[in-house]
Amino acid sequence: MPTVLVATSTFPRWSGDAVPARFVFDLSLQLKRHFNVIVLAPHAPGAAFRETIEGLEIYRFPYFWPYGLQALCNGGGIMPALRSGMFQKIQAPFLFIMQWYHLIKILKTHSIDLINSHWMIPQGFSVALAKLFFPRIPHLLTIHSTDAHILRRAPGGRSLSRFIAKSADGIISVSHFVHNMVENITEMEIDRHILPMGVYSQVFAPKIPRATLRQKNGIKSRFVVLYVGKLIEVKGVKILIESMASLRQTHDACLLIAGSGDLRTELEQKARELRLADHVRFLGPVAHDKLIDLYTLCDVVVVPSIVTVRQETEGMPVVILEALSAGCPVVASDVGGIKDVIKDNVNGYLVPPGKPRILADHITRILHPEVAQKIRMQTMESVRNYDWHRVGDEYYRIVQELCIKTSVS
Repeated sequence: MPTVLVATSTFPRWSGDAVPARFVFDLSLQLKRHFNVIVLAPHAPGAAFRETIEGLEIYRFPYFWPYGLQALCNGGGIMPALRSGMFQKIQAPFLFIMQWYHLIKILKTHSIDLINSHWMIPQGFSVALAKLFFPRIPHLLTIHSTDAHILRRAPGGRSLSRFIAKSADGIISVSHFVHNMVENITEMEIDRHILPMGVYSQVFAPKIPRATLRQKNGIKSRFVVLYVGKLIEVKGVKILIESMASLRQTHDACLLIAGSGDLRTELEQKARELRLADHVRFLGPVAHDKLIDLYTLCDVVVVPSIVTVRQETEGMPVVILEALSAGCPVVASDVGGIKDVIKDNVNGYLVPPGKPRILADHITRILHPEVAQKIRMQTMESVRNYDWHRVGDEYYRIVQELCIKTSVS
């Protein structure tokens, strides 16, 4: 079979790792249905430098020494890590250099038929430079969101983004919002391949009764609000906690927060300040196969994303697809690519970002039994087109087209 090299900076550090987002891993598994797949990802303390997981051949390159001090790609995201201190910033150029070096090494020692890079920087840029030496290997670039935001603000970012985009033989954007932003940055017409990361819809179908799960988890509140994701600024978790203060005035509700991040201490303090410590439970990282229990026991999943002062926001959070697959109503901020999936008053509600009281009002509305029932009827149906098998088939089609096009030219 042809061999696809997947270049990414976000990937599970070991089998069952619950901290990093796993969407590139899941996409790689879909590509493995049709191709041999090699994954190039940064090393992290405690991870193997080379291993095979579920048939994926994984190379993890070191980018700083001693290895235990590598601090950029440990699951919380590169940008939050860079903003956490100067030591992390020092590691950034080494990450790029070592990624490029190991990319070239793999291209020299393996027969690679296509490279799929995720994020324009550093992966897309590394592949663009590698293409100068290996021009006949097609490059499929997947753009998420953070990468485009960085290039939009960075000095010389527009020129760099054009160089990266021109080097790519095909470009996939995870939402219409990201596609439009990249066209604006590059001032180029970009491929209209709009494909979010997918979801294993059957995995998130409820399997255990809600009452059983609530009793097992010691939940006594009548209503359960759930947040799943990183505890970082752009996710807007602080707004959600503030909205709980309003919600608690009229509803016996608790908030479960599944995820980790640099803001956890600050968010715990915010809950105490609002006298919500007994009603907000921080669960930490939750293994992927355990998330279904959380989706099953909750009444609503909230995605309170914001637009930061740096004008950064979401691409298309996969948690929305997971929640809909589980039949959960969703209240989400009307930012980024979220409106590609959430249709207001159909399978959830869209709210303006950064407005705790408005967010609380919409959560209250969706907790009404008749409203919840109406929306639940639409949730699973609305996510069918985002099942990983369909997304994987579309990636396969695009990869095949690029390989044929390159071989002919």
